[in-house]
Amino acid sequence: MLKRTNLKITSGEWMILNNNIECNNARAKAASVLNFLKKCIEANDGTFSKALAKIHILYSRSHFKFTLTHFKNIINRLKDLGLLVIEKIKNRNVYTLPKEKKSNINIKNYALINKNIGCNNFTVTKKVTKKVTKKNLMKLLI
Repeated sequence: MLKRTNLKITSGEWMILNNNIECNNARAKAASVLNFLKKCIEANDGTFSKALAKIHILYSRSHFKFTLTHFKNIINRLKDLGLLVIEKIKNRNVYTLPKEKKSNINIKNYALINKNIGCNNFTVTKKVTKKVTKKNLMKLLI
């Protein structure tokens, strides 16, 4: 039996869903499935390995009823968006959450070192200029 935890979708995950899924109903279904999978993964110490049909049975919502194929498509879409990681281990799918990427670069110090980058209010912009020669122009036109 699964422990119930109050795990919510983060604002970054909502932003990814809002930018990539246009239909409100499809977005709500994807968010509900993601929240369910996050609860299952966290309850099982970071990994979750069950057959997709059994996960579909465990996910029983009265307001979101869909077929196994539709459930599989939603999970694959979450994987394509980078919100879910699916690894194949010994012919079983193991579901995990993606690792968070942390940047160790201090923006102010990096901007002082590199003269081509300006730092205003912690935003980094880079200006790239390229000298146009006849060779470069011919490559662009071809």
